[in-house]
Amino acid sequence: MVERGAHGGRNGLRRVLPRDPSGLVAELYAYTGGMAEAQDIVQEASTRAWSRWGRLQSYDQLRAWVARGGYRLAVSRWRRARTGLTAMRCHGPPPADAAPSEASVAPVAALRQIPARSCSTTWAAIRWPR
Repeated sequence: MVERGAHGGRNGLRRVLPRDPSGLVAELYAYTGGMAEAQDIVQEASTRAWSRWGRLQSYDQLRAWVARGGYRLAVSRWRRARTGLTAMRCHGPPPADAAPSEASVAPVAALRQIPARSCSTTWAAIRWPR
């Protein structure tokens, strides 16, 4: 159960954060340079605020907490992308997938011929024979 605090229980977060979070999205768009990423980050930051509502409801600046959390998420994503790019530079791109072999194509073609209900049982018998 969520206790009542300065912002009024469960509905407090809804009152503090606007229904249209375009201001937060605009701030994070400036950080990320991508509208879809900014929207995802605002959603994630709002979800994190909601899950921590019992502790956050006594804070005076909830919107600032969500904005700061969003900024930290954006930095984390940037660092993860930079690390991935560094790894790709060191190790090169992943190898191209080879064409499927006849050994994997034949069972799939055979499974397409039987009813869907029997398919999972048949596949289990093929994969894990006794």
